[in-house]
Amino acid sequence: MAWSDRLSHPIQTPNGDRLETLRDAGAYISRLPNCEYKTQPWRTATHLLIEAAEGASSIELASFAIEQAFNEHDGDLHTP
Repeated sequence: MAWSDRLSHPIQTPNGDRLETLRDAGAYISRLPNCEYKTQPWRTATHLLIEAAEGASSIELASFAIEQAFNEHDGDLHTP
């Protein structure tokens, strides 16, 4: 797998952007404020995203973790 691989489905961000590839998701996460990035849901999503890009985990699992991170902080995000 590679960073250019597509997520299992596009993910809509709270600010209206669409994450379509592993690279899109990684770029989004890299712009999160440090206090947001350090939360457990985003740390898990980051870990699974990297593993998916390296072929050690599934893209579906990474996509799910990203959605969960958004849901954990629904309405409480300081989106980049």
